[in-house]
Amino acid sequence: MRATPTTVLADWLAQLPDGVTGAEYAQLPEETCRRIEIIDGAVLVRPAPRRSHQAVARGVANLLAANRSVAHSVVTNMDLRLREIPLLNRRPDVVVYDSRPPDDEVLRPEHCLLVVEVVSPDRLDPVAGRYKSAGAHTDRLVTSAPFAVFADLAELG
Repeated sequence: MRATPTTVLADWLAQLPDGVTGAEYAQLPEETCRRIEIIDGAVLVRPAPRRSHQAVARGVANLLAANRSVAHSVVTNMDLRLREIPLLNRRPDVVVYDSRPPDDEVLRPEHCLLVVEVVSPDRLDPVAGRYKSAGAHTDRLVTSAPFAVFADLAELG
């Protein structure tokens, strides 16, 4: 007799038929949260990005961190709470935010100065439209706010 494979995530999902609330999400292990996003209360499991995706995201994060002021912080793969009910948590690749909120406070749009989502041209996520778009940068990253940055994206990855 062959055993049926199970995962902790699948067992956890079965216990929340009405979706996930902010309080329930806060109780999840950090390792579980790193692999999921919550869209309208529903859990969306995200596979690990490709190495090229991670290299570009890390390059952008390093560039932004090198140019930021002390009033700003730069993080990668961090929860961004866009809405409480139904819960909408996204995990953008890079976030530049006001460094004043305490470390344990959930990041919200009002804390963010710049949000970066690295996306292949042929794989646009329709939910990404919830971010206020500053335009798609395909060859170069150029921004003047919250601080000036110019980069050739091919050199970052």
